[in-house]
Amino acid sequence: EAGVAGVATEAVHTSQVGEGIAPVAGVAMAMLRATQVRALYVGFGSSSELLVPPHAPSFALADSLAAAALEASRILRRPLLLHSCGCEALQQRWEAQLQAAAKAHEAAEARAYVVPGELPLAWVLSRCEVAFHHAGAGTCACALRSGVAQLLLPLVFDQFATADRLADLGVAVRLHRSAFEAADRTEG
Repeated sequence: EAGVAGVATEAVHTSQVGEGIAPVAGVAMAMLRATQVRALYVGFGSSSELLVPPHAPSFALADSLAAAALEASRILRRPLLLHSCGCEALQQRWEAQLQAAAKAHEAAEARAYVVPGELPLAWVLSRCEVAFHHAGAGTCACALRSGVAQLLLPLVFDQFATADRLADLGVAVRLHRSAFEAADRTEG
């Protein structure tokens, strides 16, 4: 279903086939196949649950991340994949945010997709301009292998050390949660 101003909000599902994940037959994957324009990817892997209650005090960080990604998508004229990584609360929140942006005409000409389930991440990232993620080991490995630019926002455990190390090597930019929390305070 396409929202106002052309913002697509359909959920794209994958299925497990053998040892790998089959390419998705949904609109987001078709867009990645059909276009030469590289997308923006936002996904927090197994840490996605940490962005929403009850694991987070509010939806503020998840909302700020999606708002920043939508703005970047609009300015750069790049498609946006918001990957909720199986977190239903995050999926619903981001879908609502896309709908609200579409109704407000803030996302004119943007192609934004909320992808709820598994993705063939190496394949997806090889078709992206930027990967904005949590600095999880698997996502970092896929992003490094694909050569995509990385914006890292670690949330827990070894993600902080991984993000710092990749930033020190010059292959990623480490972001700090406080920047998104400050943005949320100034907008609210």
